[in-house]
Amino acid sequence: MTHPYIQFTIRTIHRGLDLDLLSNVLISEAIGYGCTGIGTAILGNDLAATPIILGGSEEIKKKYLGQLIDEPVMASYCVTEPGAGSDVSGLKTKAVKKGDDWVINGSKMWITNGGVASWFFVLARTDPDPRRRSGKSIYLLLLWMVMLKGFTSVRVKKVF
Repeated sequence: MTHPYIQFTIRTIHRGLDLDLLSNVLISEAIGYGCTGIGTAILGNDLAATPIILGGSEEIKKKYLGQLIDEPVMASYCVTEPGAGSDVSGLKTKAVKKGDDWVINGSKMWITNGGVASWFFVLARTDPDPRRRSGKSIYLLLLWMVMLKGFTSVRVKKVF
């Protein structure tokens, strides 16, 4: 069992600690002071869990927030894109409905926990016109990385 102390904002109903924002910040700062790598890994889970906490159904919350508490899994938050950074108004990743499935096409970068995550929170555009501010949707890919058809991951070798 993963220790619930690394999942600060998950509510007690989902076996988390349900801490307020200030407590979360103070604990995260203390962990980051001791080891920025561990602090960043924990933050990746926290970022991915937040949209589920805010908008997920009780069924989704129970299943995926519970995984972060009960299993040794990591989650990933996928927003940053080449050329746009974390500015979601420049979002280019698209999600298109094909039958019962959604096909997501695009590139993300600087994905915390990306190489080890079991599931990914992905921000994608459903409106084909990137100039409109509407049409942004959030998709949670709940598959193991190796099971995703067409999914590729590359390590950035040189930043500057």
